[in-house]
Amino acid sequence: MIFLEEFEGQAEFQLFRGASSQSSTLGADGLSWTLDEGIAQYYASRHSDGTVYAGTANFADLLALFPTEMEVIVAPGNVIIKNELIKSPD
Repeated sequence: MIFLEEFEGQAEFQLFRGASSQSSTLGADGLSWTLDEGIAQYYASRHSDGTVYAGTANFADLLALFPTEMEVIVAPGNVIIKNELIKSPD
């Protein structure tokens, strides 16, 4: 995959996840992350308590990559959370 080659040699890369802050299965411990903060913001906006999590993961911890959707699958516990941005109320 050409897209995957962009990450080879990098120690870590930045990921984002938009989810409910109340559910550990849907929150920061989830499997599905994105390389695009805007996509994470969209998913956070679907929850009244939506949060965008920003973190980093090592290339070696990557389980799958779906370039069309900018989606990255990483096993829980392998993303180091750097920031949580709680969505503003509408």
